[in-house]
Amino acid sequence: VVSAGLDMIAVEPLRLAAIAAAAAMIVVSLGPLGNGRYGLPSGDLDERYGFGPALSGDTDPGRMLVVSADRDLLPGEVRPGPGFWYRLVDGSGITHDEAWLPGPMEGDIALAETLRIIAAGGELRPGAMLAPFAIDWVVIEGPELELEAALVGQLDLLPTPLSTGARVYENLSSAEIAAADDGAWTRSGAGYAGEPTSGRVRLAVNYDPGWQPDAVADEWAVTVDGRTGRAYYEAPAPDVAMALAGPLVFLGGLGLIIWGRRKR
Repeated sequence: VVSAGLDMIAVEPLRLAAIAAAAAMIVVSLGPLGNGRYGLPSGDLDERYGFGPALSGDTDPGRMLVVSADRDLLPGEVRPGPGFWYRLVDGSGITHDEAWLPGPMEGDIALAETLRIIAAGGELRPGAMLAPFAIDWVVIEGPELELEAALVGQLDLLPTPLSTGARVYENLSSAEIAAADDGAWTRSGAGYAGEPTSGRVRLAVNYDPGWQPDAVADEWAVTVDGRTGRAYYEAPAPDVAMALAGPLVFLGGLGLIIWGRRKR
């Protein structure tokens, strides 16, 4: 971008190509600002899975476990299961940052093992097994799965007929993402907030010492001190420094353009 800005605009193939490349870089880098869609209308995924917030009432919508034997029917990156592909999505809506999945952590490994046990059959309360992961809904897309046969005769995943074209099960044993002793906390920005409590608040997220205040591991999940009434994440100092350096590098590039033009 700096090199293109230092050159005078001229009708020459190489310079026009350089300007086009610089413009493309800017467009790509600014694309996520429009809700990750370059300002275009959203697709139908949030509409198809919009029943989560609509049916959650006054509580926070939990997570959806979206399952299919056809990889192409699932949004973003997925994980392999026994005879199917799956991924978790936030019940409040799918955002561009959910397109990619990080490497499996302890909670992801625990969910994979839970799904293996459920798919093997014989579990009467699979919803209770999925509840610690804050899974409120199981959505099965595409062709029938052996997993569906394993759900016959179970007690706490309620088949819910909806006009989405998918087979939807509501988890009657679901738990909150942020569960306090005397109630649930709700999303607040990138964290959670609620009534202060003298006890611990369990967050159904992978343990990371960056969760505050006073993160303590609870198997694969994390608990925080509930006395402040909020839970938030403090990123490692190098990550914060890199985020702050981005605007400085951008401003430095603009400064080089101005300085270079004056030198010419």
